[in-house]
Amino acid sequence: MNPLTIDDARALLPAFALDALDGAEQEAMLDALQRFPELHAELDTFVKTVHTLGTTETVAPAPDLRERFLHRLANDDVDAVPTTPAPVASASPARVRQQAPVHSKWRRVVPFIALTALAATVVVLVRTQASLRSELDAARTAYTKGQSTIAERDQALAEKEAVLRTLLGGGDALLVVNMGVPNATGPGMQFFWNVKDGRGVLHAFRLPQTAQGRAYQLWLIRDGQPVPSRVFTPDGDGSTTLFDIELPQSTTGVTAVAVTEEPAGGSKLPTTQPFLVGTVSTRSQ
Repeated sequence: MNPLTIDDARALLPAFALDALDGAEQEAMLDALQRFPELHAELDTFVKTVHTLGTTETVAPAPDLRERFLHRLANDDVDAVPTTPAPVASASPARVRQQAPVHSKWRRVVPFIALTALAATVVVLVRTQASLRSELDAARTAYTKGQSTIAERDQALAEKEAVLRTLLGGGDALLVVNMGVPNATGPGMQFFWNVKDGRGVLHAFRLPQTAQGRAYQLWLIRDGQPVPSRVFTPDGDGSTTLFDIELPQSTTGVTAVAVTEEPAGGSKLPTTQPFLVGTVSTRSQ
């Protein structure tokens, strides 16, 4: 027989206390008690309970109970209940013990075993409930994470659709302005202006990260004056894409598009020199 685990040994403690185990189980329990000394206190409780139940005096039945029971059987009155009380007071303790049924001790122990089994079942149910609750929490966490991922993908898809609407919906009225520096490793931008719908898309790359409290701002240079537009900051890799930029539905008077570094909330007028400027073609005027 394989060595018992502590849970297996704990389940067999009632039977061990009752000396109801076979030889192999008895040896396995003795081995488990040596390996798990914490079980000794529980075993002592069972042994004391069994001893108490086994030594409790029983009440002797009435002397004429057998005759009355046989009489009712003979008269087919098996459902009748004896009404004559048992003369307990007249029986001496010695006679009570002598007349006690042979298996009275076991009849008293059986309810105890049943209660022990019930307690073990309750323990198993509690542990099962805890395990199921843990699995449920894990499932909820996974579900929430999945919902968040789906929301992020839906957002990304909506952004791509907005970009495509701006780029493809402009047709001949789509104006493209390239902004950059001669150095191929420097920052650069592409500005797409759907004049027909008055919407724009900006794609920037290799932008330096701004200091805390600072951001970049897009400007339209119209009739020689800067007109403020969107404020933005780049992602960790220095790139960003802005979509659904509100723009005029006419390029009249607009000669350039520029980007400056401003306070995070944006400015009404530029506070720094533009570091990216793109010329709007006169053919689009």
